[in-house]
Amino acid sequence: MMTDPERVVHQGTGWFLRELWKVHPLLVEDILYKHRNTAARLIIQYATEKLSKEERLRFRKDKRGA
Repeated sequence: MMTDPERVVHQGTGWFLRELWKVHPLLVEDILYKHRNTAARLIIQYATEKLSKEERLRFRKDKRGA
């Protein structure tokens, strides 16, 4: 689902990860960090919207690996 072409899938996946973060933060961080270069931007945006700007930077695409 991280690379699905549909926007609604990106929104749902991001929402799910944001909610899961409340219960299993380390698991979600690992998933987002692992997929930061391949996941749709909207997934990362939705999943990290409650974090501070500085915290969100960890999950930005790696310029060298993208």
